[in-house]
Amino acid sequence: MQYSTAASDGLLALACFACVIGILRSPRWGEKNLRATWLLIIAALLLTGATAVVGVLHFGLDESWQPLHAKFSQASSLLALPALGIAAVALVRGWAWQRLGWCWVIISLSLLFEGAKRLGVLDTYKLVLNLVTLLLILYAGFTQGRKPLTAAVAVVALFIVAGLVVGTEGNLGSLLRVDVFHALLSLAYVLLSGLLLALRSQHDVSARTEKSVKTL
Repeated sequence: MQYSTAASDGLLALACFACVIGILRSPRWGEKNLRATWLLIIAALLLTGATAVVGVLHFGLDESWQPLHAKFSQASSLLALPALGIAAVALVRGWAWQRLGWCWVIISLSLLFEGAKRLGVLDTYKLVLNLVTLLLILYAGFTQGRKPLTAAVAVVALFIVAGLVVGTEGNLGSLLRVDVFHALLSLAYVLLSGLLLALRSQHDVSARTEKSVKTL
């Protein structure tokens, strides 16, 4: 058993579930025209949290959970995170997609994954998909001003450091790299959730700016 990793997975699960609670308690949840978008965001966070819960079972209870954990991890990286990136752009562009529209997004991501798998380019696809997702998050923050952009840069930096610098194999000093990886992801998802709640459509941002100028 790898109890420290079970604990770090538990931290990631708590972070994701806390993000969901934060969204449900936010006034943004009451925006009926964006309800489908927020439902997708919640589903993506719940999928990541569920992956972490299965990780707790895998590393802290029984290694027979490993195959299921691997499948959940793949779904989280290839569906949940990209969906959050697309949702960020939808929020700033004012795209009020309904459930059918978001279903097509998930279906498209699933088909792309299956195509990459059959063509034997899955690793390349994962890398490209993750980079595109991070660019979408940066774009969303860039359209909103200094504070959202700073948050977006922090989120992207955390994901890059976690995935490309730290990784999940071996040790980092006295710590397991996978534990540091989980800790960085926990912080990244909390910041990403806060960023998503702060995002407004560009039309609303422009209207607010014009109102401020007129007031001055």
